[in-house]
Amino acid sequence: MKQHVSKYQEIGQSPSDTAVRDKPRHSDAIEYTALDQRRLPAFKQWRNFVLALLYLSPALLIFAVFSYYPLIQAIWLSPHITDEVGNAVRFIGLRYYANIFNLGGSGGTTYLQSL
Repeated sequence: MKQHVSKYQEIGQSPSDTAVRDKPRHSDAIEYTALDQRRLPAFKQWRNFVLALLYLSPALLIFAVFSYYPLIQAIWLSPHITDEVGNAVRFIGLRYYANIFNLGGSGGTTYLQSL
């Protein structure tokens, strides 16, 4: 009658030796998924957010300089008379807008007809 021999006995190892050897190494770790991101502790989520902002900051700065600065400058200069260079010389308020929309009562409706 043949006696049953386990695979550990065949190669001369105990089960505890292979359990240590079969543990996953750090390089075998599974990457975080979106579900795992919700389970991260708050400080790790905050750190990830700060790192993302750090990486995005050059793009956000360039975007702000080339989009928001001209917009704010146009809003600031619209109620002013400017010189040849574009500097504000005199504040006139909303008089230009009143003339464009014929709110001054002159009877000219060319701008509204052009629409």
